[in-house]
Amino acid sequence: ALNYNGGHTEHSLFCIPIKNNDNGCKCQINPNSEHAKLIQESIAITWNKMLMAQKDNIEAVDILLHELYNCNLLFGRKIFVGVGDFHQVAPIISNARKTATILESIKSSSI
Repeated sequence: ALNYNGGHTEHSLFCIPIKNNDNGCKCQINPNSEHAKLIQESIAITWNKMLMAQKDNIEAVDILLHELYNCNLLFGRKIFVGVGDFHQVAPIISNARKTATILESIKSSSI
């Protein structure tokens, strides 16, 4: 992604990994920042290997886009393409068994 003009990885674009605190998971991006403007000016967002991300990160990106676009629809109604294969790669959770891994994946998300 970094080889393309204007390209970013999901980690650099959304500041992943996202820390979970008392207020839940939230992207640490100020809605008035240049970083937020970069997200807003993009035509679409493609997240390669999204299915191997932990659900908290995906949900935090959804919340950020709700805030940036002042819209409660999924991903703030931004064109959002999540790419991945459920049969190929699951989130990596240290010392977790199958059930714990599934509980941390997008399959267990409210999205």
